[in-house]
Amino acid sequence: MIFLNNFEFTELNKVIKNNSELTKHFRYYNKRNQLDLNKHDYHILVIEDRQVVGYGHLDPEDDFVWLGMFVIKQFEGRGIGNAIVKHLIKNTNKNIQLTVDKDNHNALKLYLKNNFVIFLTDALKHYCIRK
Repeated sequence: MIFLNNFEFTELNKVIKNNSELTKHFRYYNKRNQLDLNKHDYHILVIEDRQVVGYGHLDPEDDFVWLGMFVIKQFEGRGIGNAIVKHLIKNTNKNIQLTVDKDNHNALKLYLKNNFVIFLTDALKHYCIRK
């Protein structure tokens, strides 16, 4: 598994366009433009066997960062999500927050395993912070 933090966002665009199921839980990208993405503290494409299998970013806000990520469906269950979360955690010294859809049980389990706790829940999602 290779973590690339220097890549063209056109590559990320292609991955998202070719994997329409990502838009169900990874809506962040649809709400941002290129300039927003350039403001990330850190971002990575995850490559395995010359293929993009995931993505992650740390998006700054005040004194913390928002963690966002996805793993392409056909590669789920291989530990890629866990590797992305651990890699992102190692690349910041700020508090980390994230949101996860209430029906995304596998992602919630992953975050809880990595010391995130739910601090707020609304009708659709949980808000988590790393303790």
